Amino acid sequence: MIVDDITVVKSGASDDDAFDDILLLGSNGEEVGEGSLDDDKTVHFTDPIYIPRDTTLRLTVAANMADDLTDFDGQIASFTITNITAHGYVPVH
Repeated sequence: MIVDDITVVKSGASDDDAFDDILLLGSNGEEVGEGSLDDDKTVHFTDPIYIPRDTTLRLTVAANMADDLTDFDGQIASFTITNITAHGYVPVH
């Protein structure tokens, strides 16, 4: 199966400037995608991700933070995968 697009949305009371970039990490912690928040607080990961048949890929959304977080004290954000577009069978657990 090939994953063509993964959409992630940021929510919570946090400033977008606190995040340098948003990452998708694979099952072993390897980076499989990188992007930046757009004006709609959304990231579209469009680099294809190949998942071999009869295997599982667990994804984690992570973020690289700004060097100076002084202006963002006490802010809390969350990231949610809202859409996955792929070719083939996609069981999501």
